[in-house]
Amino acid sequence: MDRVKKMVHYWCDDIKKAGLTGKGVTVAVLDTGLAPHPDFKSRVVGWRDCIYRKEKCYDDNGHGTHVSGIIASGGRLGDGSGIGVAPESGIVMLKVLEKDGSGKIKNMIRGMEWILLNHEKYGIRIVNISVGMPVKNIENPEEEELVKKVEQLWNTGLVVVVA
Repeated sequence: MDRVKKMVHYWCDDIKKAGLTGKGVTVAVLDTGLAPHPDFKSRVVGWRDCIYRKEKCYDDNGHGTHVSGIIASGGRLGDGSGIGVAPESGIVMLKVLEKDGSGKIKNMIRGMEWILLNHEKYGIRIVNISVGMPVKNIENPEEEELVKKVEQLWNTGLVVVVA
């Protein structure tokens, strides 16, 4: 594992040396939320709670904060090794998952519709969807709608990253 960690660290160093820090790019993250954290400073540029409609940013699970850290942590705490792949990028967090990490397709679709309406306002260029879903053998109109929304984001010119 140490070898992999070193490889990732060197890779991130090469990206930084090339000047690719995410500056000017905003990433929309659909997940469990985002806890306030000094590594993000003022780069959290948007928040939307698609479940409870809370106004203030929070993460009642931790996964959304973890994913956002991989993307955009500034590495300000500790020895600086916890820097994200795009440490100067902005984050727009859309809470679409519950406290236990589960979610409903309708909330994912709400989040994607919000992105479609607001991507220009917030400068969103990348959409991260780090959620899983069991594969079912029956036709489900909600699942088809979800796939269509992902395609609509893509066709709008956004890069969509799906786990």
